[in-house]
Amino acid sequence: GMHSGANLMGWTAPEADIFAAEARRCGVPQELITVESRSANTGENIRFSCELLEAEAEPIRTLIVVQKPFMTRRAYATFRKQWPTQPAP
Repeated sequence: GMHSGANLMGWTAPEADIFAAEARRCGVPQELITVESRSANTGENIRFSCELLEAEAEPIRTLIVVQKPFMTRRAYATFRKQWPTQPAP
C-alpha cells in the first residue's frame, strides 16, 4: 500500500520509509508498497500520493486513509479537497 510522509519527527529517515519497512517486516511484498516521502503536511501527503497512484498501470479500486484519531476529520476533509475525483474513503 501507499506510505506517505517526510521526516518531520527527527527520525533517521522519512516516516514513509520507516512505515514501509515495517510493512515489509510484517510480510507485505515490496512490489505492493508505494512510498511518497516528500510531503510535509496532510495536503501534500494526499496530493503527492494521488500523483504516484494515478501514474501506476492498475486503476485504484479501494483506498483506505489511515490517520491518528485526532486527525481523522482533517484527513477526510483534505482528501476530499485534494483528490475530488476519488470516491470518499
